[in-house]
Order: sequence, then C-alpha cells, then structure tokens
Amino acid sequence: MTSYYDILGVSHAASEQDIKKAYRTAAMKWHPDRNQNSPESQKKFQEINQAYEHLSDPEKRRKYDFEQAHPQASRAGFNQGFPGGFPGANFEDMLRDIFGQQGFTWHNFHAPRNRDVQYTLHVSLEDAFAGRQMTVTVNLGAVSRNINCNIPAGVESGFRLRFPAQGDNSVPNAPAGDLYIIVNVQNHPRFERHGPHLHCHVTVDAWKAALGTEVTILGVDSQKNTVRLAPGTQPNSQIVIPNQGMPVMGTTQRGNLIVNVKVIIPAVVDPGQRSILQQLQ
Repeated sequence: MTSYYDILGVSHAASEQDIKKAYRTAAMKWHPDRNQNSPESQKKFQEINQAYEHLSDPEKRRKYDFEQAHPQASRAGFNQGFPGGFPGANFEDMLRDIFGQQGFTWHNFHAPRNRDVQYTLHVSLEDAFAGRQMTVTVNLGAVSRNINCNIPAGVESGFRLRFPAQGDNSVPNAPAGDLYIIVNVQNHPRFERHGPHLHCHVTVDAWKAALGTEVTILGVDSQKNTVRLAPGTQPNSQIVIPNQGMPVMGTTQRGNLIVNVKVIIPAVVDPGQRSILQQLQ
C-alpha cells in the first residue's frame, strides 16, 4: 500500500507547512473539476484528501507513523483492544515476541513515536568546498543538544544528515524521533554554482580585449589562476579553467571554473585615444 507521505510526495520529516503546500499542489492537479470523466482522478483526489487528513493532524500523524514503523501490531489486530482479556497467554509476553524488546508494556505499545525534527544548517561556499566538522546546537523545547556534523567536501543544498533517535522526545515512554539536518549552501558574492561547476566574471577594457591581455582569477580556494585572453576577445566570451570548480562529493574529481568576460567600452576618451580609434575605423 502506498504511504500517505508518498501520495503527497513529501518525506517523513516534512513540516506541517511542507505537507500543506504539497496537498494544495496535488489537489489542484487531480481535482475532479479539472479532470472530468476521469475515474483515476477521482480516486487520486480521494487518496490525497485521506493522506492530508492524517498527516495534517498531529495526533493522527503520530499514530500513523507508529503503525508504519510497527506493521506487526496492525496485522495482529492489537489496536482493536481486548475488553475480555487475552485468554491463554500473557499479553506482554506476546508483545515481546513480536517486537523483540524486553520490558515492553501495554503503555509502551500505545505510546506513539515522537516526531522527527528538521534543522537547516547554513554553510558558506568555502565550507562546502573544503568540507567541515561542525557542531550544531539544536533546541528541542527546553532541551538543547550539541550535534557534531561531518559536512563532506562538495556538498550541495538539500543534502540531508540523519541522526537516529536525536529528534523530539517529549512523549514519555515512546521512541524518540530522528533529527534531520538539511544543508543549505549560501549564495556567494563572486561565484554562481551550477552543480560542480563555478561561474564568475572578469572585466577588461575594450582595447585590452582587442589587443589581448592576461587576467588573474582568484578561485574559491583562494588559488590564483592566470589566463591569457587572445587578441580580439569578444564580450561575453567564456574561459574554462579545468578542475578549479567544486569537488564532486565522494570522489577526487572537481568541476570547472567558467569565467565570463565582460568588455568595458569607455564612455569618455581623450583626444589621443579618439585619434587612434578613428585611424582603426
């Protein structure tokens, strides 16, 4: 059976706002008024509403998460209750047989799993280039935790680190949720990132572009890259400096540094410069 999270296209760590946004998008796409005479759309729309009904309600979501994490319980029918007792067997022993846990009690069984928590970690492009060991302080209500994060070199925005059982733990006798740290690589004043490649620009005067010149480009790792512009370099020409971009995460490869050339035409020229330009004309 498709999970409610998959129906809405969100992760288990999705926030209430993420769930609401995903529901609106899916509901607009599959609304029967937009897909008339389509049984599939009606079915999809019902599934979307059912998923949102469960995931938008914190209590229903906790119960659903618990049932998904412990499918044995649902199959055994324990959620229906036993008003007359469970004849011929010790109920807690049966729970231990199913879950393989010592000391599992009826109170434990009914306690929902605590919520997962998301934390966004903002890192600079330089940190994303080099990789860093970083300590993050996460506030969970009245509790603060210091989490050591290993940020790999070449990390991109959206990369997720999972820390099991480090999330919410506010519901007593229930398993702690997980902590997800989501990396966000901040924009850089000089570089624009496209995957492993970095783009920047260099500005040269028109006559230097015409005659040819050397320019020095400072990389994200502060390395100086000196390149030669050929005579007659045109505006918006690109220079590719191989292997001077971002690391490709998990490999020894690097992307390229791509330099866009901006040619500046002087607004005012002195008489000598004007004479030379007139001769060239």
